[in-house]
Amino acid sequence: MSIDVDSSTHILDRTLPSFETDEWEPPQPVVYALRIIDLINGKKDPKHSSHVDRELRLYASMWISSLKLFRYDHDLARYIVTNSLPENILRGIAANLEDLAISTSIILSEDRVPLSDAITYMELLDRSIGVKSSNNYISMLILRGGRLSDIASRVALLILYIISFYIAAQENEDA
Repeated sequence: MSIDVDSSTHILDRTLPSFETDEWEPPQPVVYALRIIDLINGKKDPKHSSHVDRELRLYASMWISSLKLFRYDHDLARYIVTNSLPENILRGIAANLEDLAISTSIILSEDRVPLSDAITYMELLDRSIGVKSSNNYISMLILRGGRLSDIASRVALLILYIISFYIAAQENEDA
């Protein structure tokens, strides 16, 4: 299955319509991450007839590979700020993309994630954003039958965790 940039562009436009400019082409990691988010939300690209899990694995793999080429730049910051993620948080995320890529690679390589590991991830997430797993709809979606439910939720959890960590850190600085 081949994936071209053109098929991702319309997904990008549809996913984040609040960023309106023809002057900025998003870096590949952003295109891949948005495609993953679309798939998690059930928005399947009609050009590809593969199973959603297979497509998620492919995009997740390309996303991980593209992170090593990612560089922070102000156009990307403007794009993210327009969509409500503060620039200082983005700087922190960009500085830790290598760690995120390594962690994601490890999680994606496991067929099953033990319940104890899944609970540990959720506890870290809960501490970062100050919620209880039992009351958190995201947690209920991620934890099913003693494992992380599927490849989409593994990627989503890691992205959510790393972003929430910096949001919590910023709130502590402001307090």
